[in-house]
Amino acid sequence: MNNAEIRAVHENDTESAVEVLAQAFGEMRRKRIHDRLVDRTTGLHHALVAEDNGAIVGVAMLCADPLYPGTLFAIAAVAAHRRGAGIGTELVTTLVAAAHAVKPAQQVSLTLPDDQPAGRRFAERFGFRVIEHSVGWRMPLAGRTDELRKLSRAAAERAGVRIAVTTPAADPDLATDIVVRSMPGLPRQAGAFDVQESRKTVPGDAPVFLAFPSDPSSGRALAICTIVPVGTDGEWLTMYTGVDADHRGRGIARAVKTAALAYVAEQGGTAMITHNDETNEPILHVNKSLGMTPGVGFWTFARHGLPPKVR
Repeated sequence: MNNAEIRAVHENDTESAVEVLAQAFGEMRRKRIHDRLVDRTTGLHHALVAEDNGAIVGVAMLCADPLYPGTLFAIAAVAAHRRGAGIGTELVTTLVAAAHAVKPAQQVSLTLPDDQPAGRRFAERFGFRVIEHSVGWRMPLAGRTDELRKLSRAAAERAGVRIAVTTPAADPDLATDIVVRSMPGLPRQAGAFDVQESRKTVPGDAPVFLAFPSDPSSGRALAICTIVPVGTDGEWLTMYTGVDADHRGRGIARAVKTAALAYVAEQGGTAMITHNDETNEPILHVNKSLGMTPGVGFWTFARHGLPPKVR
């Protein structure tokens, strides 16, 4: 039974609201969820919570997505112990009714972990359809430092590259340059992607692994792998791995990925998590060859314009 009150999100709701959403969408999404919830500078922004006896038990948000100009970012979740009581439906229908007061974007997108079939059915009720599937991978790292150091050295030698480690704060333009050159041909969400805006999603101290030609006179990076710690269990997430479109097929992706794995093992990390589009066969092959095992991935859903008002 739904006895929750649906109301606008307040500033002091942020911590509880992010917790409800992170439990449903995973720790690796926590920062993006938090940033979208508190950032009211992107234009359209609607956020609601469901409150029951002083506790936040559901959240729904719709806002402009600066990563994909012209697209709305949608997200909704209900605390596990209150699912199935109609709270999610009430939140979303109320949110949609409010959003219809403004001109809708060309596309509305959302993501859901692919281990939540009930969530997928809920999204499809509102006219969303899967447009991408990112396969999840996980690799345990405890006690594998020496093994991974050897793999890293061998991979770099075979690919003819040297690996350097930096951070976005230290080399923002260098990292952006190789990201731009690595994007052509990659499967990604429909619509324009703002690379400059994406820089804001990466912490300034995140380790960034760059592959350069072995020849020191060649200074342009050929590949990048950016990683961040997630949660409190020693797990790390690969945010992005990319290779210059003109230098693929040489094993350079394996070189930067193994360098990142060795680094995390050296830091005492327990595991590396990553996600890759199910159509990106080269990187899926690299993951399999490194011994990664399937984990939780993500569906990306989209629909043209807002769902129709239910009431």
